[in-house]
Amino acid sequence: MARHDEPATKKASKKAPAKKAAESETPETPEPTDTKAPEETPKSNGDKPDNKAIFAEFQTVAQKVVGDRDEATGLTEEQIAPVVEVFRKLDGAKFYNKAREWVMDQVTDAVMPPTEDMKLAKAWVKIKDSLKAATPPRAKKPADPTEQYIHQRYMLGLAANLIEDNLPDGLAEDWEEQFNKFDEDHAGQVETYQAWLADESDDKGGEPEVDKVVGDAFKLATKKIKRSGGGGKRRPSDAAKRSTFNHIQQVFASLPVGKQLTVAEIANADSEEYGDDHPSPGAINQRLFKEGDKKPELPEGIEAIDSKPRSAKKVAEPASQAG
Repeated sequence: MARHDEPATKKASKKAPAKKAAESETPETPEPTDTKAPEETPKSNGDKPDNKAIFAEFQTVAQKVVGDRDEATGLTEEQIAPVVEVFRKLDGAKFYNKAREWVMDQVTDAVMPPTEDMKLAKAWVKIKDSLKAATPPRAKKPADPTEQYIHQRYMLGLAANLIEDNLPDGLAEDWEEQFNKFDEDHAGQVETYQAWLADESDDKGGEPEVDKVVGDAFKLATKKIKRSGGGGKRRPSDAAKRSTFNHIQQVFASLPVGKQLTVAEIANADSEEYGDDHPSPGAINQRLFKEGDKKPELPEGIEAIDSKPRSAKKVAEPASQAG
């Protein structure tokens, strides 16, 4: 039995020193958080700042700074500096906002029960104000000139089509002739103003006097006038002279007598008058079917058919082509 008990005693004696060492071992006290931000910003994949780690650090540093404040004097700018330093390491408006919202939550918790500590709330408010001043301005996305031009051209083109489709009541029958005359009378002003805008010399002189309509047209058509040499073709003015009367006449010119086309087909057909462009169906409809007592002015040999869908028919060859 003595030989049996001996190993047990030895086994127990081996464990005793380990237990004693464990009991005598003093737990390590964690080092206090340094209020100064580390020199290196935590990184995530792709060498981008790890916003989550930085945000956690921001919370720790802010709480330490507030906790170490002087109850009598509150926080100084120097004490808040480490908080601002970590805050500036955040990347992007999302985390800037998240940090500021978190600070506001601390303000709310300080003034609400059960805390109700106004001095604590003032400390957090001071940090909030410092973060607002430290937030970098949001970088503006550079404007895409192609996108701007497309949007502007679409807007103006749509407006022109809407005007053609919605002619006002009481419009004179010869409004197109009056329009063309108005355009011709102002063509010189347009060219003069265009040349003045393109002139980059120091002695170009003051802005030329032009009709208000001309000035407003330039302001509407372009936010920034491209300064380039050469006059170029005045497309908007030339386009304004185009006539739906001539368009209809040219569309039916090569078609046989008896041919009938809908308003949409006439509008989509090609003509010398409109070139690569086309009139709107509304403009063609207005030409064929004028409301009230006004009789529509149509090319010779063309008759408007008021059916569904509305259309026009070539009923005879023009006298100039007959025989």
